[in-house]
Amino acid sequence: MLGGVIGAQLAEPELVVPPPRAPVEIPGDRLDVAAIADLAVGPSVVTVIANGSRAATSTGTGIVLSTEGELVTNAHVIGDGTNLTVRLQGEREPRVAVLVAMDVENDLAVLRLDDPAGVVLAAFAVAG
Repeated sequence: MLGGVIGAQLAEPELVVPPPRAPVEIPGDRLDVAAIADLAVGPSVVTVIANGSRAATSTGTGIVLSTEGELVTNAHVIGDGTNLTVRLQGEREPRVAVLVAMDVENDLAVLRLDDPAGVVLAAFAVAG
């Protein structure tokens, strides 16, 4: 019985894939990777601001991963920051965010916005 309980706790969570966004129209007849990245992912890129306990401020970028306002950024951007805010594309005022998880060794951090209204998910390809 114990093995079943532990195994159930260690089982991989089900991957939830958000519905696909509409195809991105690329202007012109030449392949422009920068334009594709800007149009397909640009709206999902956010600015992350972390204010630390020593009055230091760190700024970086992140990518929105879910409609619940979860986003990924670099752990070194968060550092020892205790006051975390995120500014979405086209917005002047930053939104409050909380740290969900941080992996310093792999330099990754996951944040969640207090108010996820209007977030734009990053467009990811589905393998297969």
